[in-house]
Amino acid sequence: MHGFGGRAVKTWDDFADSGEGSAWWRASDMLFVGYHSLTEQPGETASWLRQRLVDFYPWLPPSLLVRSGVAVRPPAEDPYRELILVGHSLGGLVLRLALLQLAREWLSAVHLGPSAGPSPALLQTELRLFSPASAGFQPAGSLALATSLRPLAYALLRIAPAFSALQGDSDLLTRTRAQTETMVAVHAPALDGMRAHILWARPENVVVRDGYDTDYEAKSLVPKRDHVAVCKPSDTYQEPRTFVEMGTH
Repeated sequence: MHGFGGRAVKTWDDFADSGEGSAWWRASDMLFVGYHSLTEQPGETASWLRQRLVDFYPWLPPSLLVRSGVAVRPPAEDPYRELILVGHSLGGLVLRLALLQLAREWLSAVHLGPSAGPSPALLQTELRLFSPASAGFQPAGSLALATSLRPLAYALLRIAPAFSALQGDSDLLTRTRAQTETMVAVHAPALDGMRAHILWARPENVVVRDGYDTDYEAKSLVPKRDHVAVCKPSDTYQEPRTFVEMGTH
């Protein structure tokens, strides 16, 4: 899931040749998900994603394997073995919300206590986040200067529903973190899929650099990559590919 004002292909297309790097990538399918980040509420996007995931996992529709009338590969005889959700910035928050909604549905449907059994397949995932906006938007450095010098542009940004939702004291951010941390703590390991692996930009001048208490230990980059570039691999910057594949870099 891309970030605020981003686009699915523009954000993730640098991963397109990842199959050259490892057998894991050559055996994987990538689905780039686009959404209207400037007009949609994050919760609405998360709800849409939650409902649509079952259309692609654990079985991929054969129609998606055809491009310009040519099959890109034969249909698989078995379902996918794993699901890895990858998000950048606002997309990270959307993924957290989608998993939280799924967890609520599961717990409500089966009325399970602390000894809950295995969770549904969509909750048995791996969550990889690049500089997620889980703790809100807080421009710093050159970005802060730009917003102060362009008050009209900043005022237009504030109209976007997601922008208000990303303020550090928003109820959405507070509730999402509190409920996720509680659910993961009470229902581990069934809800370990809600625990995020995080790769932070350095310098980070767009979002507040803070994860959840239940997340895995966060990683920082050795090479300098800002908020926009942190999720874009290149010949000299392979860390994003390693991070998505293994949760480390």
